[in-house]
Amino acid sequence: MLHRQYNAAAELTDGIAAKDLEKQGSQEKIGAGPAMFQTLFPSRFAIESTEASADGLTIHAVQTVLFNPPGVESAVRPAMYAKLNQVVSLRKTSSGWKVTSFDNKFDSMDSLSAR
Repeated sequence: MLHRQYNAAAELTDGIAAKDLEKQGSQEKIGAGPAMFQTLFPSRFAIESTEASADGLTIHAVQTVLFNPPGVESAVRPAMYAKLNQVVSLRKTSSGWKVTSFDNKFDSMDSLSAR
C-alpha cells in the first residue's frame, strides 16, 4: 500500500478492488499526498491489539512511515515520520488468509529531530 502497488495489494484481499484500496493508500492519507515523498524508508509497525472471532481476525496497528520530503536527501536516515492508525480484518480462505477490510487513518507527522 505505501508504495502504491494497489493491484498487488488487491490480490491479497477477498474482493477489495484496487481502486478502493487506492482511496485508503498511505501516501494519499499523509499531508500533501504522494508529492511530499522524495525517499521512502522501511516502515515500522506496532500491533496494538488483535481480536479473534468466528469470522477471522482483526488487527489494530500503527504504521510509522519514515521518509524524506523533496529537497532533503539522505540515503542513511529519514528526516520525517508519519503515523497511521490501521485496522485490518482477515478471513481464512482455501487459498490462505485474505484481507476483508482495511481502514487507514492519518494520526500525526513531524520531523525526526522533534521526537
